[in-house]
This record gives sequence, C-alpha cells and structure tokens, in this order.
Amino acid sequence: MSENHQPPSGVSGPIGLALSGGGTRAAAFHLGTLAYLDHVGLISQLHILSTVSGGTFTGAKYVLSLAQGKSFHQYFKEFYTALRDTDFIKEAVSELTDGKVHVPSKRENPIVSVAQVYDKLLFRNKDNNSARFGDILDADIPINDIIFNTTEFVRGINFRFQKSADSRAKIGNYYMDIPLEVAKKIRLADIVAASSCIPGGFEPIIFPDDFAWPENQVPPEIKQLASFKDSVPIMDGGVYDNLGVNALMLAERRRNNDPNTTWLDMIISSDVYQDEFPLHECIQDIKASRLRLGSIQWIIWGIGAAGAISAAALGYTGIKQFFLHGFKLFPDFFLYGFPFLLSISVAGAIWWGHIKFEQLKTNLKKEAPQLSEAVWDRVGRITLRQMLNILNRRVKSLMDLTSSVFITRIRQLVRNDLYKEKRYLKRRISNLVYALRPDRPFSKKLDLMQQVAKPSKRLRRVADVAVNMPTVMWFSESYQLPCLVAAGQATICYNLMLHVVRVFGNDVEAYPDDVKALWDNLVKDWNEMVENPYTLLHLILPGEDPPVPK
Repeated sequence: MSENHQPPSGVSGPIGLALSGGGTRAAAFHLGTLAYLDHVGLISQLHILSTVSGGTFTGAKYVLSLAQGKSFHQYFKEFYTALRDTDFIKEAVSELTDGKVHVPSKRENPIVSVAQVYDKLLFRNKDNNSARFGDILDADIPINDIIFNTTEFVRGINFRFQKSADSRAKIGNYYMDIPLEVAKKIRLADIVAASSCIPGGFEPIIFPDDFAWPENQVPPEIKQLASFKDSVPIMDGGVYDNLGVNALMLAERRRNNDPNTTWLDMIISSDVYQDEFPLHECIQDIKASRLRLGSIQWIIWGIGAAGAISAAALGYTGIKQFFLHGFKLFPDFFLYGFPFLLSISVAGAIWWGHIKFEQLKTNLKKEAPQLSEAVWDRVGRITLRQMLNILNRRVKSLMDLTSSVFITRIRQLVRNDLYKEKRYLKRRISNLVYALRPDRPFSKKLDLMQQVAKPSKRLRRVADVAVNMPTVMWFSESYQLPCLVAAGQATICYNLMLHVVRVFGNDVEAYPDDVKALWDNLVKDWNEMVENPYTLLHLILPGEDPPVPK
C-alpha cells in the first residue's frame, strides 16, 4: 500500500503552511497562527511556507528574522509593534510626495512608495540597510521551501519568488526564469509590495524597472535573458491563488517526485476569507435631477459661450483702462486680468472637451458602426439620474466582481484541488478566520471530549471582530490588532484539537505519546483562552495591556 493511503505518522512530521491574502487582517491573524505554532513547539517542523498578499507581510518578516538569527519572540514583538504603531497609508503618501526617485523607471506610483515604506520600517538587514532576497537565499534556514506568490499580468499566471533546493523551482516563472545571483539583489520590500499589490487599490508594479536595485540600476543580466522580451507587470498573488495552497502542493510534489505519495504530515491553510453572502447586493437609486443629457450639453455650451463673451468684454475693458488711466498691478489684475484668464480657461476647457468627445464618437463608430448619429441623438434623451445610476451600478458590480466573485471562485478551485487529493486525507487543516464566529456551531467531535470547554462569549466576540474587519491596510480601532492575533491563536488551537480527534479518535489514552503530549497542551491552552482570549498574547507581551473590543 502506498504512503498516501496510510494515516499520518503522528504530529512530529513535516508541516506545510499557506498564509492567505487579506490585508492587515491577514497579516495579524497569521501572526497569531505562527505564534501559537511556536507556543506548542510545532513551528520547528515547518518545511514549506507559501504566502500571498497580506500573508506575505507576516511570512517574509518571519523568514527574515530566521535568517538574522532572531528568536520568535523578537520577531513577534517587532512585527506586532510595527503593525500597531505604523500608519502605512500616511507614510506612503509622504513617500509619494517627497519628490525623490527610488527606482530605475523613475515612476512615482503609490505601489513604489508603499514598497519604500516597507523597506524603511519592516525589512532591514543587520546593518540597517535594505534587506535583499539574498539575505534569505544565502541563509541556513530550516524551512525547505519558501514561496512568496505574485501574479504576472502578461499571461495571467503565477510569478513566484522562492527558495528551494530543487532546481525546478523557478524564481519568476516558466517564461521568465530569474538567475539566482540576480534574484539575490532583489529588495525584499519590493517582493512584499508585489505580492500585496491589490487590484483597484494599486497599479501593477513593473519588474524589473519599478524594483529598487543596488545603485538604482537594473542588473544587465536580466535584460540579456533569452526569456526577457519586455518588462513584466506584477500584481497581488491572490489574483492567481488567494490561499497560496497551489504553490505549496507543487513544492510538496517536487519534494517527493511522486504524485501518488505525500511527505507532509500536516498541510495548514490559514485563511481570512470572510464567508460573506451575498457577494453582490442591489443598491438604492441615486436621487438626482431628471434633466436630460442633451439639455445639460446645451447648458455647458451656454457656459462656454458666456465665458468667451466675458473674456472678450474683460479684454476690451482692460485694454481701454490701460490706455486711458494706465495699469495698476494690484487692483487692475483682479478687476480685469484674473477674471479674463478664468473666463478664457472655462471657454477653452469646454471647447477642448468637445473636440475630445467628437474624437471618442468617431472612434466608437469605427469599432461599432451601429452607433449611428441617430443613436447618439437618443443618448441625449437619457436623464442625469438615469446616467448616474447606470454608472453607479456598473462600478459596484465591477468592484464586487473583482474583489468577491472572482476571488471566491479562485479560492473554490484551489481548495478543491487540495480536498480532492486522497493522499491529503486527514493531513489538511483549514484554519478559517470565521471558525469561532458567534453564529458558527462548536464542533460535535470536540463537544464529546469532556475536557474541552465550549467557546465563551468573550472568545466569540474576539473572533467576531477578526471576521468583520475589512480588507484594508490599517486598523481603524485599537482593539482590532490584538483581537486578530488572539483569534489566530485560538483558531489554530481549535483546529489542531479537531485534527487530532479526526485522525486518532476520541480515546486519549490510546494516543501515541507525542500526540497525547500535544493534545494535553492544546486542551490546556484552549481552556485558558476560553476564559481570557488574550492569555497567550500576555505571555509574549508581558507588561502590556492590549485593548479589549467594545
């Protein structure tokens, strides 16, 4: 019988961990997940780490701390403090407006500015310089495969920054295989920015031109690659795989070189998907004027004509004033000069808009000949209220399509890949942020284990805060960060208990020694977190008093 049909050997085997996207909600929840795995001694068994978007914040910072020889508590305190005390949006705007150019492309885009903030505040090497991917690639780290996932927008496929002993694990992808020595020069902050470059929130970050290279020069080796034809726009890894599970499974298959066997004892998918339904809601109509677009066009033309007439009158009067009485700078400029410039600008802008609109009509008629002049005449009969509602509904549906419907479908496809594989049976753990939400039932399997307490109202409230935080890059309430971390700790503890019972049954005395030792620790921690969800957070941050949810 092949290895994939055998139950897991215990809880001491290799672990694969995938950290999903989801902004700072994901970063904080996954920090709690890592903290608990460290607390129960499982983090040393981590052999594959695959991260996406917000998960890449947490994963990249953790891996860098390993490369720098820091303890987990050092890593936790640094990252927790940075998440708590940094206004990333404010810092990014400051970078965007400082007038400095940090990348070869000389573009001053928000995503480039965000990368600069990450570099300054999160990803520094021991000499307090920019941490490079080489700091991880050259380090002796116990994790076999490290994968930071992004999506390239040329072909709509994965683009991975990864460390692996297997030569088949490309840095980049099949179409652009980045040489190892070049990859070592990539700034770690740029990788994190690329992985978390949310569509709609940011424009694509362009590889290699928008990356900050040593001496601000793109290494010539990149553009000399046979596979290099043009710069590659990169965006959020969640566009391709919001869970990071696809890359993890691929790394595990490479490790075995056998699609029918498994090497990992546990595959943990830590996921902050909010399980919201419906994905799209109908919105109320905008109350606006019923004035027709054609009438508005005539009003605009009237304003333009009035502007032109005003400019002519002011020009004539100003010139007459100059010849009769001379020109006094302060009063005459504001009486004649400024109003003249304002009037001529309004008239000119309306005329320019008319020219551009006629060009647009001409181009549309070429693309769609059925858009005749008669059709355009009928468009003029549409009211302002109708047009605003047409635009409003389309923008809303487009945003829901990209942020909810597509992401939900991608998640379903990836999760199906994991769950249809029989070799992963009783090895996979879905660490879902909403598992302890107030409306979710407590596991019947754990309810039968008399020593396991049911979730308290305090714990359910912490989980509810974690679930309901939006996918953004900031915390609007001071209690959100500790709630998310505590929810991550409690949720992975809950799911590990459930995993043990699913695999080994409910007869604790029959458990192997390593499993029984883990079970006892899980139950003890769980019961303490039921009483006080911040129990383990206090252990890592002694002396601090994190705010509690309202």
